[in-house]
Amino acid sequence: YGFWNRIGMSSLITDETFGVAITPHLKCEKINDRWLHGLNITAYLFWTFASVVGAVFGKYITNPDAFGLDFAITAMFIFLAVSQFDAIKQSQFKTYLVLIVC
Repeated sequence: YGFWNRIGMSSLITDETFGVAITPHLKCEKINDRWLHGLNITAYLFWTFASVVGAVFGKYITNPDAFGLDFAITAMFIFLAVSQFDAIKQSQFKTYLVLIVC
């Protein structure tokens, strides 16, 4: 990839997009720069949209604990971890598990 292409891919990457992008890599599948740009831009646009919606309508949620919203980010990271475990070969599972625990 060229210099500007790498700058574009790295400037928008987040924890979530990395978690999605690493799964094909663990399965030894190839991904291209267009796919990664699409992933990053889509995540960025939805993040922006959700922030605007939260800023506008958040004041109407008087008790966010009632909806379990405090667990949403934890649930997302659990899903990303589980989806990566499916892609890991059995022989590498113990190594990755030790790395995660440490």
